[in-house]
Amino acid sequence: MAQPEKIVGKVIVTGVLRALTPILIGAGEGEYIDIEVVKGYEGNRPYIPGTSLAGVLRALWPKEELLQNQNELLRFFWGGVQDSEAQSHIVVHDLIPNGNAVLTVRDGIRIDPEKGQVAPGAKYDYEVLDAGAEFNLIFEITLRDRFKEGDFALFKKTLNRVTSELANGKVPVGAKTNNGFGRVTLHDAKSAWFSFPAHAADWFRYRAAEKNSSVRTTLLATLPDFLAGVEPFISRDTSFVISGHFKIKSSLIIGASPADPAQPDKLHLTSNNQPILSGTSIKGAIRGRAEKILRTLAGDNPCVNQLMQKNFGYVPTDQQGKKVRGKTQGVEKSRIVVEETPLRNVGAEIQSRIRIDRFTGGVMAGGLFDSMPVWSDNAGGQEDDAIITMSIRNFCEESDAWLAGLLLLVLKDLWTEDLPIGGEKNVGRGILQGISATVGRHGVEVGCLGVAGAVRGRQQLENYVSKLHEKLAELRQSEVAHG
Repeated sequence: MAQPEKIVGKVIVTGVLRALTPILIGAGEGEYIDIEVVKGYEGNRPYIPGTSLAGVLRALWPKEELLQNQNELLRFFWGGVQDSEAQSHIVVHDLIPNGNAVLTVRDGIRIDPEKGQVAPGAKYDYEVLDAGAEFNLIFEITLRDRFKEGDFALFKKTLNRVTSELANGKVPVGAKTNNGFGRVTLHDAKSAWFSFPAHAADWFRYRAAEKNSSVRTTLLATLPDFLAGVEPFISRDTSFVISGHFKIKSSLIIGASPADPAQPDKLHLTSNNQPILSGTSIKGAIRGRAEKILRTLAGDNPCVNQLMQKNFGYVPTDQQGKKVRGKTQGVEKSRIVVEETPLRNVGAEIQSRIRIDRFTGGVMAGGLFDSMPVWSDNAGGQEDDAIITMSIRNFCEESDAWLAGLLLLVLKDLWTEDLPIGGEKNVGRGILQGISATVGRHGVEVGCLGVAGAVRGRQQLENYVSKLHEKLAELRQSEVAHG
C-alpha cells in the first residue's frame, strides 16, 4: 500500500473579487421568482460557490492539455481528468460578499422571430446580484514532497495565470455570460507561502484565526510571497471584436418594474443605480436581425436554423416554448458574446401615455399609464451615449470569416438607424446613430469607421461580407443538389 505523501507547504492567495456586471448563479425556481440566485450564508445572504469559480478557472486549460503526459503536475494542480487520478491540490473557498450585496429582479422574454412579439409562455423573471458587489477571495494550494523545488515553478506559473486572468476580467462567472453577465475583476491579490516545518506554527495560528480576518491579514503579511519574481502572464486574444459607439436619436427604454408604487409604471433598467444597455436586449436584437439577414439572402433553407443554433446558441424547449430543465443533449453554447455597458450623457423623463379605444376613439378605461425612458443629453455633440460590443469567441479566419461578415451587416443596420434596441419601438424609441466603430481580430485592429463615412480597412471589411455571400451560395447549391 502506497504511503501517504507528506505535505511540505501551503500557499494562501487572497484578494477582492469585484462584480463589474450582474452575476447570476441560479439555485432553481423560487416561490415568487422563476430563477433565484444561490443563497445560504449568514442570514441567507447570496454568495458565489467555490465550485462555480473553480470550474471556469480549470476550463482555461483544455482537457486535451490536462491529459498530456508532460503536464502531470498540471493535472495534480487541478485534479485528475480520469476518475482514478489524484484530487485537486487547489481549494477555492466560497466567495462571501464583503458588505451589502444588492439583489434585483429582471424580466426576461423570448421573441418570436416571425411575428416580432413575445412568444406565448416565454415571459419569465430572474434574480441577479447587482454590479458593484465585492467578494473576499481565498485560494488554498497544497504542496507535497513528491514535488521538487524546481517543480514549484509550474504551480507558480499556473497560479499566476489564474490571478492574471481574473485581474484582467477574462474569467466570467455564473450564467448568461455571453449576454454580459458575470464580469469580475480581482483586486489587491496577495500570496503567502507556508513552508513546513519552518512555518508550521504560523500555519496553525492562521487556521485558529478563522473568524479573525485582521489576525490572518497581519500573519500573511509576514510570510514570503509565493509569486514573487514570476513574470506577468499575457493573455492571448482569440476573438473577433466589433465595438461601436452610438448616440441615442430620441429616447430608449429597456423596461424594468418599479419597486415603489409611486414610481412610473415602467422605468428604464438600471444596474448599481446607473442606466444601462443590457446584454440580453443587445443579444436579442442582434440575433433577430442576423436571422432575418440570413433568411433574406438564403431563402427558406433549413441550414439557416443550424447556423443560428450553432453560432447564436440553442436550448431545447417544450411545446409551450419553455426551457426543458435538466436536458443538456442538443444544447449549443453561443459563440457570440455581447457586453452589458452603462449609458452616458442621458437623463430620464416621465412621459404619460394613453390607450385609445378603436371603436369609440376615446381613452379606454384604465388606459392611462406612464413610462420613464432615458433621453440623450448630448443631442448636439459628438460624444457617445452607448457602446455596443459584440465578439466571436475562438475566431478562425478560414472558417468564421462569413460570421464576421454577418455581424458587420448587423452593425450597418444599427449604424443606419434600422435596428432599434429595447422596448416601445412602435413609438420610435431605441433608435441609435453611429459615431465610430472599430473592428479587431485576435487583438489587432483590421478596420475602423468614423464620422462622415470615413472607413479604414475597407477592403478587409468587404472581404468578410463577401465570405458571407459565398457561404450562403454554398447553402443554396447544396439545397438544389439534394432536391
